[in-house]
Amino acid sequence: MEGKLRVVLFVSFILAIAGSQPEVVRAGASPSQWVIVVNGKSPRSRTIANYYTYWRNIPLTNVIVLNDAPSGNTISLADFKEKMLVPILDEIANRRLANHIQGIAYSSDLPLAVDLGMEPDVDGPYGPYMTKVGSINGLTYLHRFVREIGHFIDVNNNWYAGRDPKTLFGSPIGDNGGEIETKKRKLLEGKKFSSLGYLLEDELKKYPDQFPIAYQAAQAWAEAGQTSRSLQQLQRAIESGWSYSKYVQTDEHLKSLMEFNLFQTLVKGCENDEFDWTPAVGFDARLNYAPNGVSSPRLYKNSGVNYILSMVLAVCGPSGNTEQEAIRQLKSSIDADYSHPEGTFYITETDDVRTKCRQHEFKIAIEKLKQIGFIAEIVHDSAPLGKICQGVTLGVSDLSWPATKSKIMPGAIVENLTSLGGAMEVPNQTKLTEFLRYGASASSGAVTEPFTVPQKFPHTTIHAYNAAGLTAAECYYSSVAGPYQLLIAGDPLCAPFAKPPRFTVGGIQDGMQLGETLAIEIIPDTTSGSSVAKYLGIHVDGEFKGAQPVPSGPGAKPQVRVKASQFSDGAHEIRLIAYDGGRTGTRFERGFWIVAGPEYNQIKMTGPSNWKASEEKPLVLEVIGTDSDAVIEIVHGKEYVTTVEEGKNSCVIPTEKLGRGPIRFQAIATIGSTKVASLPLTVLIE
Repeated sequence: MEGKLRVVLFVSFILAIAGSQPEVVRAGASPSQWVIVVNGKSPRSRTIANYYTYWRNIPLTNVIVLNDAPSGNTISLADFKEKMLVPILDEIANRRLANHIQGIAYSSDLPLAVDLGMEPDVDGPYGPYMTKVGSINGLTYLHRFVREIGHFIDVNNNWYAGRDPKTLFGSPIGDNGGEIETKKRKLLEGKKFSSLGYLLEDELKKYPDQFPIAYQAAQAWAEAGQTSRSLQQLQRAIESGWSYSKYVQTDEHLKSLMEFNLFQTLVKGCENDEFDWTPAVGFDARLNYAPNGVSSPRLYKNSGVNYILSMVLAVCGPSGNTEQEAIRQLKSSIDADYSHPEGTFYITETDDVRTKCRQHEFKIAIEKLKQIGFIAEIVHDSAPLGKICQGVTLGVSDLSWPATKSKIMPGAIVENLTSLGGAMEVPNQTKLTEFLRYGASASSGAVTEPFTVPQKFPHTTIHAYNAAGLTAAECYYSSVAGPYQLLIAGDPLCAPFAKPPRFTVGGIQDGMQLGETLAIEIIPDTTSGSSVAKYLGIHVDGEFKGAQPVPSGPGAKPQVRVKASQFSDGAHEIRLIAYDGGRTGTRFERGFWIVAGPEYNQIKMTGPSNWKASEEKPLVLEVIGTDSDAVIEIVHGKEYVTTVEEGKNSCVIPTEKLGRGPIRFQAIATIGSTKVASLPLTVLIE
C-alpha cells in the first residue's frame, strides 16, 4: 500500500442477522426506501409503475401489485383499510422491508378519495369545516390514526410538520391546558424557579429526548442562581436538538450564564437557525413525533406517533393527465435531481380569499428562502407572468398555465390553494394535474371542499424546504399540519436542490460472479455538487443489513467486504446507500447484481431487449443451465408471470397483463426446497 493506511468498512451480514445493533442512520430517503403500489387490473397503472420503478431503480421486491383493489374514484373507509392500507402494510412486513421503508407511492388508476363516514365531529373553530372525505395518500401517511388512534380528521395531527419554534415549548403529550402545563405556568408567574426546575427535570425523566424541556430547565435554574445545573441542562438541550444559538445569546433568562466560558463554548457548538420557523429536517418513518414537534426513536406513553410518507405518482382519467403526460412528467422530475435549476420562487398576492387567508405565511417563506441563498418575489397577478419559476404558490380557482407564458423549471413545486384541485370527478376549477402537465415535479389539491382552512394546505415554506434539499414528499409533509384530505401527486423522490454524498465503486461489476470474498471499494465524489458520506448502509435482496460510519482521513479507502458463504446459489442484489449525516438526511444509492455459487448450479435467462406487440409474434424468453428436475417460474418482481414447461428451455410470456415499458423479468428454478434465481432481464415492451 506504499505506506498508506488502508481502512476497511466491514458490514457483516452474519452479525446483522444474528441480532447485533449496528449504528442506525435516520432521516431521508432513497429508492430502496419506497414501495410502489400498482393496480394489477389496470394496464395504465402497470405501465406508469414500470417506467417509474425502472428509471428510479426501485428494487423489484418493493413493488406491490393489488389485484383486488377497489374500483371507483371514491371508496369507503372500510374498503380502504381492508383492501389497500392493511394489505400493503402487511406485505411490507412479510417482505422484511418494514425496518427501512420510508414511503408508499400509489401508481395511477387507484381510488383517490375515501369516504370517512361518521368520524366524530371535531371541536374548536374548525369543527364545521372538517369535511368527511380524505385522500388515499393523506390517510396512508396517518396510518396509525386510521388503524389505531382515530381522530384522523384534524388540522394538527402531523407532528413532523414545520412550525413556529415557540410551539416546541408545548406539552409533549399535547395537553397544553392540562395539570402539568398549568403548574409550570403558575410556578413561572410566581417566580418559583427552583420548584419549576425540579418539575421540569422530573418531566425529562419521562421524556428524555424532549430538548425544549431541557432548555426550559436551563432557564429555570439560571433564574434560580443554580449556574452549574443550568449549564448542564443547556448542554443537554443543545446536544439533543436545540438549534437556535442566537436565541440563546439573547435570552434574558440565561443572562447570568453569559460570562462563563462553557456557555460560550456551548453557543459556538449550537446550530444558528433563526427562531422564526423550524428548519428542514429529513423524515424518518421509524421516529415517533410528539405533538410539540420533537421526534424520538423511543416511544413514550401518550407521546409520539410514527408516520409513513405517501404520494400518488400520477392522476389520470377525467380532468387528469394522459398516460404519456404522466410518464413524461416523472422522467423530467427524475432528471431534475441535484440539478439546482435557475429561476425565482413566486408567490401571488391578490384580493382573492385563496391568497388572503395565508398572506401571513409569505414573509416567513421569503425570509427562509433568503436565509439559504434563494430569491422569492411576491406578484400581484393571479399567476407569475413571463417568469422562470423555481417554485410557485398561488390561489386562483381557474387558470390555464400556458396563458401565463411562464416556465416551470424541472423540480419545481407548484401549489394552488383552491377548493377542488384534487376533486377529479368535479369538472370545474383548475386541477393539480395542470401544473404536472407543464413541468412541476409535484402538486396537490383537496379531494373535496376543504374550506379555507390553511392547515389543510401546504404552508408557503414548502419552497424553502425544497430549496434546502428535501425530497418532494418530505417537502409536502413538512408543510401540511392536517394532511388528511390533501391529494399529493408527482415524483416523491425528486430533490433538485440536494447535494448527495455521491460515490463510485471499484471491485464490483453488475452481473459478476462472486468469489470467496468480494471487496467493494467506495470512492467518494469530491466535486462541489456532492456532500461527504458519513455512513454507509447495505441492503441485500431488498433487506436492510446494517449501516456503519465511513472512515475518513489521509489514505482512507473504505471498503465493504462480502463473503460468498453468506449467499445462497443464484443471483442476488446488493445496494449501497451513502448518508451524509446531515439534518436533511440526503442519500445516494448504487445497486449491483452478483451471482453466487458454482457455474453448474446457475440459471440464465436470455431474450430480446425490446418487443413490440404490433409485430404479432410472441415474446419468447430462453432459460438455460438448470437441472432437468427443476420447476422454473418466470416472475416480474414478486409477481408470478408463467412457468416453463417441463423439458423445455423457452417459454412464451403472456404480456397482456404486464402493461408496457421496461419489464424486469427473473427466472426462479425450484429443486426440492432450494430456489435459484437468474439475473434480471429487462425487456422494453412497446
